[in-house]
Amino acid sequence: MLLNCTTSNNTMRLCRKLSFDDVLKCSLALTKGEAETLKVMLRMKQPFTINEIANKMNKDRSVAQRHMKKLGEKGVALRFQQNRDEGGYEFVYRTIEKKELRRLLFVGVKQFTSQVETMINEF
Repeated sequence: MLLNCTTSNNTMRLCRKLSFDDVLKCSLALTKGEAETLKVMLRMKQPFTINEIANKMNKDRSVAQRHMKKLGEKGVALRFQQNRDEGGYEFVYRTIEKKELRRLLFVGVKQFTSQVETMINEF
């Protein structure tokens, strides 16, 4: 939804209303699919396998695996090895704590704000 760029008292505001998805993607440099995966992960209370997240998202296992790899590289998903009762092991995943995720989002917003201020100052 587009908004007017000025308010009644002539102060500036964003020309487009941002959604939380916009903030999530921009702050953490996520693709749309990675952001969707992260949101599903946040709703899952217990550690989960790649197959469980793929089923929950109605996606192919390879897509979930690719998203989990990227989310791990970006520091928002953690991977653990879990031993199976019948022998062997599997990897399970979970997100970082919400408090830490919020901190990362604020860092991303501050970096964005700093870049915008630099561009304006160079203008």
